[in-house]
Amino acid sequence: MTGKSAEILNMEAARAKRQDFAANTGFDTAGAYLKGEREALGLSLEDVSKKTHIKTNHLNGIETGDLSLLPARAYVSGFVKTYAEHLGLDASPIVTRFKEDVGLITTVEVEASSFDVSDTVDELEPREMSLWAVIAILGFMFWCGWKIAIPQDATSPADQLEGFPKPSLATVAPAIIDIDQQAIEVLQSDADLLARLVEKVTPIYPRLCEGRAAPNENVEISFNITADGRVAGTRVLSSTNACFERSALNAIKRWRFSPRMVEGVAQPSYDQVYRMGFKKPA
Repeated sequence: MTGKSAEILNMEAARAKRQDFAANTGFDTAGAYLKGEREALGLSLEDVSKKTHIKTNHLNGIETGDLSLLPARAYVSGFVKTYAEHLGLDASPIVTRFKEDVGLITTVEVEASSFDVSDTVDELEPREMSLWAVIAILGFMFWCGWKIAIPQDATSPADQLEGFPKPSLATVAPAIIDIDQQAIEVLQSDADLLARLVEKVTPIYPRLCEGRAAPNENVEISFNITADGRVAGTRVLSSTNACFERSALNAIKRWRFSPRMVEGVAQPSYDQVYRMGFKKPA
């Protein structure tokens, strides 16, 4: 069985798992389930906050699945676990489901057992494939480190992305690119260096949007890059389907950049525009 077939099988398994959660709880998302249980107990967000010491806006973020209301990723699982346990619920499946809902983990997990190995294939082949994967990852990490550490002349061809010519001093325009590109050019003046993407989070296809989505949807987002390389001021400029906007915003807020430099000083970049694409699962 090919890797593609295994991926399809695991997609079906993930969908079955989601259906089981809905059948067992009566709710499509972990946040909605927690809210329903809280209201059934006659508790307000303030009541839960006093007992769990979790801020009400964080509890609201859990119930709505809005990561912008929640703290750093390292604390999210603990907050969801504490909230679920306070309501007398089994926290483990709720934490896992919440992560899937907001895109912190993917719902499609390809397991080794899903692949059938031909009798003629040597048993060492999977190890060799794993070795090549490790080499490829290490090579990519080395390339990223080199691109960040080694300064380049602002007029060097290496500073330009293929298909995006360097503008003149009189031209200042945001770049519109696809999410799969590895280096991102902030189009400013010729005296500026480049802001480069060093940590990319790919948006998760929202399962709740699948039923009413076209084969391909996209969301165009405007945002700023701070002097320390973080994303701020995000807003949706346009989208083909509003259902995908939250997933796109949640992903791009977790991107990290090596900021552009002017005379050796890190500078913010404003009004950058990026288009994220969502392809409907087969």
